Amino acid sequence: MNIQDEFVTTLINCWAELGICHAVIAPGSRSTPVALGLLRDKRISVHTKLDERSAGYVALGIGLRTGMPAVVVTTSGTAALSLYPSIAEASLSRVPLIAVTADRPNDLHGVGAPQTLDQDGIFSKFTRWEISWPPPTKSDEYAWESLGARSFFEAMYGGEGPGPTHMNLAFREPLLGKDQISQKIVTVPIFIRGQKSARLGDLELDSIFCPGGKGVFVLSSNCGLKDPSKLIDLADKLSWPVVAELTSGLRRGYQNVIEHADLLMKVKEIADDLVPDTIVAFGTQTSSKATNSWMKSSEAQGSQIIFVDPYWRFGDPDRIASRIFDCDPDDFIGQVSLLIEKFPDNSEEMVQMETPGGNGSWLSSWLEYDQKAEEAIEKATELSLSPTGPEVARALYDSLPEGSSVLLASSMPIRDANWFVHAKSTRIDSFSNRGANGIDGLISTSIGLSIGQNSMDYKSPVAVLIGDLAFLHDISGLVQLSGQAGEINPIVLVVVDNAGGGIFSFLPQAEILEKSEFEALFGTPHDHEIDEISKGLGHKAVVVNTMAELNEVFSEVFYKKTLFLEDQPCVQVIRVKTYRENDVDFHRQVVELLGSSIR
Repeated sequence: MNIQDEFVTTLINCWAELGICHAVIAPGSRSTPVALGLLRDKRISVHTKLDERSAGYVALGIGLRTGMPAVVVTTSGTAALSLYPSIAEASLSRVPLIAVTADRPNDLHGVGAPQTLDQDGIFSKFTRWEISWPPPTKSDEYAWESLGARSFFEAMYGGEGPGPTHMNLAFREPLLGKDQISQKIVTVPIFIRGQKSARLGDLELDSIFCPGGKGVFVLSSNCGLKDPSKLIDLADKLSWPVVAELTSGLRRGYQNVIEHADLLMKVKEIADDLVPDTIVAFGTQTSSKATNSWMKSSEAQGSQIIFVDPYWRFGDPDRIASRIFDCDPDDFIGQVSLLIEKFPDNSEEMVQMETPGGNGSWLSSWLEYDQKAEEAIEKATELSLSPTGPEVARALYDSLPEGSSVLLASSMPIRDANWFVHAKSTRIDSFSNRGANGIDGLISTSIGLSIGQNSMDYKSPVAVLIGDLAFLHDISGLVQLSGQAGEINPIVLVVVDNAGGGIFSFLPQAEILEKSEFEALFGTPHDHEIDEISKGLGHKAVVVNTMAELNEVFSEVFYKKTLFLEDQPCVQVIRVKTYRENDVDFHRQVVELLGSSIR
């Protein structure tokens, strides 16, 4: 075994010892030592993708679902640069990932060697840790185990939270040794990161969390909670509502959780009536413009805004925070729970909380408005004559089997789901790529989610709510999947096809610009038959034109187990034809119905 193989074997054994189970490899010559070593180590499942950009997003999806980094491997040159979008998303979404790019030795740089560019620090703006390592020698063998371990621990516990690490490894020819062993005994250094305590003891918080206070908990997708039930218990004790994004893990039918907060904030009378004394926000700013605007307006009216984030990211672009706690959110909740237990059991105060103007009526107001929003959605659905994005989102969540996962695409799908879905199940997990908010790599991310879900012994499907442009953006993700039903969980791609960029119809450009200008730059209509494209790549695909047809297809796909047959492709594409103007009208109608119900 040559020195390069020894080096690679050490790294791989460190990763395996630390629990890494997956590697995603894009084919290439210079990366042969790493790729072959991973393939021969049976503790790590290898997944091959032709497209490096897609490979990066598959690794991202694995980390998103499992909370453990996958290793993604590319060869040198532009192949390495193709990882940039997924690494940026992993950084901003706090998803662990280990990127390994192969490189040529320094003596081949700057002299015209093919497939060679300066890869040192190419992802430095987004990595938790990175290193460029020259061709290994016996003199640096002492450091190999530390390198493997650090690439893992920085990805898991970096100072800015979980995220990507990058190892740029130079290899000399010959790249293939005669004997490459896959396992050896390694001593893995252990990095220990302590929990950040909230340390609330010296702060005067009694007035904020005292019984009778009008407060709200707001949770973004990266809220950082490990045990959401503790927050629900605290909210129940305080009689505070919880405004939570679907991807926060809190929209599971809990009593205090408000399902349609974004809609409530669209009606001025409701937003004005729901101005709190205190807002405690976990994580960074939410993906909802309506909720963020309400928080900003509330601050202007005297509300105290508190952000709790363990990674000190200052996720407050509106500059409304009066306090920012750099601490573990679960610890913060635990200390607040202990604090309120010290309040005297005042029976008169408890009665006050149940009377008009007391805290009980504060929570009741939120719940009553939320119910009116649900009724407005149901009424608009009855009046709808053709499928719309919000209706598709609701139908999907109503149809999913317990234990399923949903990937919500950026643009309109995540907004439609957050605004209109009434999440009743306690066992449906929602995910999104909302770090950089791009529409790239979503199909590939869902493949990673499915791989991760399968490795966790969850056999339920992964559904993707995605627009037509986002689907077309990542078609390469559908390559090399047919016939893999036993290796990854079934994937159901629900494509809301409105023949273009639907979100722009909600923006001022749609009203200000001439229609021809708007369509050319923003609407971007196309004539691609998404179902036929999918079939051409070996996948099942159907087209539906009505909600009745869609519900029938959901029943067939999710409950008659047609996706679980080993001799069938593991991907089902459901193309739902919608119209952009109808989506805009549905949103407007729901807000109008909600407003009318309170006047």
